[in-house]
Amino acid sequence: AWLEKTEAMDSEQIQAVLTGADTTPFTEEAISLARYERGCARGSIECLSGWLSACMGGRVGFAPDPDAALKGVKQFIASGGDVELIGPDVGRAIRRIGEPHLKKDGAEADPALAVRWMQVGALLGDIWACYHLGVLYASGRGVTRDPDVARAWLEKTGAMDSEEIQAVLAKADSAG
Repeated sequence: AWLEKTEAMDSEQIQAVLTGADTTPFTEEAISLARYERGCARGSIECLSGWLSACMGGRVGFAPDPDAALKGVKQFIASGGDVELIGPDVGRAIRRIGEPHLKKDGAEADPALAVRWMQVGALLGDIWACYHLGVLYASGRGVTRDPDVARAWLEKTGAMDSEEIQAVLAKADSAG
C-alpha cells in the first residue's frame, strides 16, 4: 500500500520487484526514478528534467544511458508535453555527451552511441544534434544510410540552403 503513495506503481522496476522478478531492495533513488518515468508519460516537465539528469549520469550511482533518456523524451512528447519548456541548454548538453563519440580517430569513436545521444538532443530541439543526425544518416556512420531520414533531420536545422548541407545531401543521394 505504501508503494501506491509513491505514484510509481506502473513503473517497470517496481512491478518487477512486486512480481519477484527483481529482488533488489527499494532505494530512494529507485522510487524517484520510477516517479520520473511515470511523470514523463504524463507530460510533467519536472519529471522529464529529473529523468534526463539521471540518464545523463548526473545522479549518483547511475551511468549515462541514452536509450533510457530517449524513452523518457518520447513518452513525454507522446503525452503532449512541450519540449520547448525544458529549454535549449538541456538538448545542447545531451548533444555534447554524444559529440566525443563522433571522433574519427579517437579511441572514444562510437558513431552508433553518438546517434543515440543525438536523437535525444534533437528531440529536445538542439539544431546541431539535428545536423549531426543528418550527416550520420547521409553517410551511414552508426546507422543504416538513409538519404530521406538525413534530409528530414537536416531540414530541422533551418539551413537547407547552405552549401555544406547541400553537399552532404548530394553525396547521400549519389551514394544510393
